[in-house]
Amino acid sequence: MHRACSLQGSQATSAKLTMLNQDVLDHIFECEVLAGTLPAAALVCQAWTQPVQRVLYRDILFSVSNHRQRDNLFARTMRTSPHLRGYVRTLRLITLWNHSPNPNDIDWIRLLPAHGLREFHWFWVRGNMLPAVVWYPAVRTAPRARFRGRLHDSERLQSIIDMPHLQYLTLELSGRETGNLVAPLTSQLRHLNLYLSIGHGSIIDAFLAAVGPHLESLQLTCNMGYDSLEDRQLISAIEIHCLGLRKLYISTIHMRDGATPFLDVLVRQYPALDYLRCAEETYSARMFERLPPTLSTLAFSCDSVLFKQEEALLTYLGRARRNGGRLTSLVFYSKGYPECLSRVAEACHSNGIKFSHRSEDSGGFSWN
Repeated sequence: MHRACSLQGSQATSAKLTMLNQDVLDHIFECEVLAGTLPAAALVCQAWTQPVQRVLYRDILFSVSNHRQRDNLFARTMRTSPHLRGYVRTLRLITLWNHSPNPNDIDWIRLLPAHGLREFHWFWVRGNMLPAVVWYPAVRTAPRARFRGRLHDSERLQSIIDMPHLQYLTLELSGRETGNLVAPLTSQLRHLNLYLSIGHGSIIDAFLAAVGPHLESLQLTCNMGYDSLEDRQLISAIEIHCLGLRKLYISTIHMRDGATPFLDVLVRQYPALDYLRCAEETYSARMFERLPPTLSTLAFSCDSVLFKQEEALLTYLGRARRNGGRLTSLVFYSKGYPECLSRVAEACHSNGIKFSHRSEDSGGFSWN
């Protein structure tokens, strides 16, 4: 009698699960608290299998270097189960200590369907990126890509900028890569996050000439103040090739005293600028006189306890809205909370501008 009641209850529960809408199931299984139970949940009933698989395979971290059993099993699954390949939306590939990844270890990436991936990340420390991987259908059609590791020459960089559907690119360059670049016939790239680890070189001019004319946003992280000629060449390349920027982020790896306040000049090139983030020593009080009225968000990195341009900023805040400006948000990134920010916050409040303070770690360059 007990077994019969239990069987009937199980059948009733299964019937109710089957009746749940697909979007409801998707929402349930996306909850992080259920992550550890998803493999078991996929076996509960047929109605659960597909939504669970979509979550399980959506975001994949695959490490060639560690030879983890889970990575080996995942690669085998991709080779033998075509119906699961289309669920992979984000692929994070790590080849840390290989001189070059063995093509046999990552051959399964070639099997992923075109237009399936939304993001492709590749992180390596030593060795070379294999350009052939960028030509795999899923990678080549991904709209977002991140490459962290030395590219060494323009051949590998060319394979990246030739990705026809790429819209967002995060990239590390040393500035010392060799070779030439050819601008792609068509480019969808609109947002570039560039980490320049050493300094300016001819490859940077060629790179910005190839992709700069279409960019809407540029985030640049670099060393400043070590070579004034290289600094000027880098800023000149941005001025010449990145003509339509609406968002500009400047952060620094290392900054030497006496760096040129290049933003004083650069902001004049962008009359439609909407977002500006400044690193210390990259601007002077003169910049505030040249900020366009289209600017809606202004952000600063402040590493010291003293914000040198406090008076210039306060004057700007007092007139920004009165003169027809669109400024609605002021953000400070700093490890502490400089005393001057109390006056700045009060000025923002008086002028109807939202003020916020954030940890420097949350505002700097990120590979996430």
